[in-house]
This record gives sequence, C-alpha cells and structure tokens, in this order.
Amino acid sequence: MLDIKTVFIINIILITILSFYMLVVYIKNSRNRAIQFITYFTVLFFFAFILFYLRNQIPDFLSIVIANTLFSIAIVSLYIAIKDSLQLDSKWHIRYWIPIVVFSVGFFIFTHLSFNFSSRIYIYCIFVIIYCIHFAWLFWIYKSKEFKLFDTLSSILFLLGVIVFSLVMVSSNIETLSTYYFSNTTFALYLPNIFYFMLNLWAVVLIKYRIKN
Repeated sequence: MLDIKTVFIINIILITILSFYMLVVYIKNSRNRAIQFITYFTVLFFFAFILFYLRNQIPDFLSIVIANTLFSIAIVSLYIAIKDSLQLDSKWHIRYWIPIVVFSVGFFIFTHLSFNFSSRIYIYCIFVIIYCIHFAWLFWIYKSKEFKLFDTLSSILFLLGVIVFSLVMVSSNIETLSTYYFSNTTFALYLPNIFYFMLNLWAVVLIKYRIKN
C-alpha cells in the first residue's frame, strides 16, 4: 500500500497539471467568472499543497497557517465557481472573509500560541464538512435538466466528502496521531487524499462539461 506521502505527491502532480491547464483556459476565457474562480481554486490549492508538503523544512507559519489559509480561500473560490455554474449569485461578498479569518486565526492559535494538532484537525474538518454540505445541497436543489446526471453525481461526491472528514475527526479521537502528518499510517488519513484526487478530476469534468465558455 502506498504511504500517505506518496499519495500526497500524486495529488500535487495532478493539481500542478490542472493548474497549468486552468491558467490556459482562463487566459482564453478571462470574462467567465466560473472559470476565473475555478482557476483561483486550483492555483491556491497547488500552493497550499506545496507549502504543506514542505512541513519541517520551512517555518510552521508558512507550512501550517499560510498553507491552510490558502486552502480556505481556495474552497471559498470553489463555492463561487459552483454558484456561477448553477447560475446563482456569484459575487464576492465581504462576509466570505469571515470563515476564512476564523479558520486562519484558529490555525494560528493552535500552532503558535497553544500547539494542538487535534484542534487543528477539528477546525479543518469542520470547515470542509460545512462547505461540502453546502455544495451537495446546491447541486441537489439547483440541478438543471440538461446536466441532471452530473449535478446529482456532484451532490453525491460532496456528501462523500462529508463522510470522509467526519471519519477523520472520529479517527483523531480514537487513535493517537503523529503531529507530523506524513508519519501517520492511519487509514482514515488516506481518505482526504483520495477525496481530493476525485475532486481534482471532478474539476476537470466541471470545466469540460458543465461550465459554458
């Protein structure tokens, strides 16, 4: 079985390819908001993955706080892209910064003021679960007749994300995890990497099939 670090590297390679692809698509369709924010999502995700991978080689502020802050902005960017693809209000509202700031401050507190790996896992998982529930709800409630199958499968994908990150939280309570992520062998920690792999592939299908250039 591949170790977590290898699976993580596979995701980095995939997100690197996807980021370059999205930059090319964005240059050709710079006025398309869905494409614009999917590009933000992939590029920010890429930098978040790289900083996280460099843990113990660069300061914790960069590899933990900044990496996860970039991740949170990426998720909100995905939220806007999804709303635009469903022809809903996709403007960036000031209130979108609230979960990002709360998320970032939480990581700062439990990294530099009161080091607590479990608390960071909870913050991360709860953040992802909330957005996955919302994404699943959006695709289910606003699915179109033309893209009914894709929207239904998208809703199921994000519900799967809810299950994955719920299992990670449960696992963090049952087992003692190493504070260095890549040292862990717990199967539950493989699941987010598998989910992100599926999410990256889904983003490609979203661009090719669901979003109109």
